[in-house]
Amino acid sequence: MAKPIGVGVIGASPGPDSWAANSHIPALRALRGFELRAVATSRRASADAAAQAYGVEGFDDARKLIEHPDVDLVVVAVKVTQHYDLVKQALAAGKMVYSEWPLGATPAEASTLAELAEANGVRTVIGLQSRFAPEVRRMRDLVDEGCLGRILATTLIGSGVAWGATTDRAHAYMFDAANGANTLTVPTGHALDALTYVLGDITSVTATLGIGRGVVRIADEGADVPVTAPDQIAVTAGLRSGATASIFYRGRLVPRR
Repeated sequence: MAKPIGVGVIGASPGPDSWAANSHIPALRALRGFELRAVATSRRASADAAAQAYGVEGFDDARKLIEHPDVDLVVVAVKVTQHYDLVKQALAAGKMVYSEWPLGATPAEASTLAELAEANGVRTVIGLQSRFAPEVRRMRDLVDEGCLGRILATTLIGSGVAWGATTDRAHAYMFDAANGANTLTVPTGHALDALTYVLGDITSVTATLGIGRGVVRIADEGADVPVTAPDQIAVTAGLRSGATASIFYRGRLVPRR
């Protein structure tokens, strides 16, 4: 039997709001050939809690996880603003990397990391998981089998539920364009990945980005902060199949309850 791939997850704080705790950890426990070996968080208390919850070593310094001899694959599941530094460290250490989407806060960061991955010759994955959903894969099969005939055009309309009129301090960074985690880069990016997986890659594109709400209310502070990230995304695209796509994504329409 092949030796299992040892996995270390950065950003694995336990709790209902933790993406890693609710997605990566259960998946790793269910998959053959992978074994969780270490977790890392930004604080000692949460690192200890994660270590106890998952039964592995816990670090409050991501570098120690990256350097761990039993970690072959580093999962980066933290804020986008931290992706560049952590992925770069993991690649330099010769470790395989699974980074959540978006890969970088800017196109330049993403391009640099892609170049480093190629230069280091390690396997890498970016977490665009929509294409692995059974429903999306079935849609692709139906299109490939010709069940729908020739696709002339498609329309997609969606809403980024995290980008509404109110938020909390922990998520306020997502309304600043400089941080790279906004309605365009996150929900629209995931939706476009699913669309192109089913109907083919984009060959031409035009887009208009708008900021519908100029301020967002930080509910736990009772303060308003300016919004610089787009929350109205209008895209028209030509697809390799010859079809035309129209995509409109917006921030959340109603306040959270």
